[in-house]
Amino acid sequence: MDRNTITGIVLIALILITSTFFLKNTPEAEKNAVTTLQTDSLANKNAAVVTAQDSTVNAVSDSARNAGLPAGWANFTSGENKSVTLENEDVKINISSKGGKVNRVELKKYKAYNGDPVILVKEDANKFGFNFAAGNTTVNTENLYFTPTGVSAKAVTMVLNLPDGKSIQQIYKLADEGYLLDYDLNLNGLGDVIPRRDMFLDLNWESSIIKNEQDSTIASHNTTIHWRKTDESHDFLSETKDDEKKFKENTQWVSFKQQFFCQALITKQPFVNVDIASKASTNSRFLKDMRAGLTLPYDHKPVQNYDMQFYFGPLHYKTLGKLNLDLERQIPLGWSFFLTSWVNRFIIIPVFNFFGQFIGNYGIIILVLTLFI
Repeated sequence: MDRNTITGIVLIALILITSTFFLKNTPEAEKNAVTTLQTDSLANKNAAVVTAQDSTVNAVSDSARNAGLPAGWANFTSGENKSVTLENEDVKINISSKGGKVNRVELKKYKAYNGDPVILVKEDANKFGFNFAAGNTTVNTENLYFTPTGVSAKAVTMVLNLPDGKSIQQIYKLADEGYLLDYDLNLNGLGDVIPRRDMFLDLNWESSIIKNEQDSTIASHNTTIHWRKTDESHDFLSETKDDEKKFKENTQWVSFKQQFFCQALITKQPFVNVDIASKASTNSRFLKDMRAGLTLPYDHKPVQNYDMQFYFGPLHYKTLGKLNLDLERQIPLGWSFFLTSWVNRFIIIPVFNFFGQFIGNYGIIILVLTLFI
């Protein structure tokens, strides 16, 4: 064989290897993956759905929890838990008035291995709350009951109207399409409530990763926490064992990543302290339990605003790449090896997506891809 023949064989082998790797690990080419497109149309898209949930209050535990709160704040530690639904053509998100937080996320165009909708966030497996000192105790927003205002099909503001004109606002806005949820936190007039010595606001975020794939072992080995610092460096915890990490460096986003999807929190004002942990779940319903302790600076301004976004969606290279946040680096494309990464990003993915529009058999696509290149 001459040199050109040998070169061609080597190139074809490289393409086949990288194609196989890509197909096994991304939702864009998984034949039996959870990415079955749903044909359901968007119902009631012009009206938000608000439902009430039962709320049982224990008087003894309330008294203990409310001790030390500023005057009038105890009124917000009990109430009716209402759920507001924000919905577009891609995602359905429920916001709970208790805690004013996201408590359920459904991806409308994807199904789990058993045919059920893909659920990324579930009510009983999710925590999200800000902690700060107030009065003689520590307040956790997750334990407070907010009032939904400005409710529409794609927006809601969860408000806590506190005494003396003070307030906490959590503002959610969903676009007509896509997987980004805008999230703003406004602290109004809390500068004289939070002690002057406290210069930070702590966020506790936890989520148990729901089983959406049939093979739990493979899914678990593709599930962990990723993050990106403001210096553009990206890293992640171990995928195959329990792992944790603490660091004090400006961080732009943290993501709870699973095999084909992720839930990421992106902030314009960087997190200055990060404490993250991922461990195998002891509950058979879940793959892993994720935890992120995140710290934001607090400047005691009359109005303190934090601009953030959630991404609840698939690990789709083109979709993530359009965000210009390096979220696509969660997809295992051989980033540490330049040639493999380059082939996957600029040859395999675009050409595969092109032929995928016309050919339903992935084996044939690989063959055509090899001949084409």
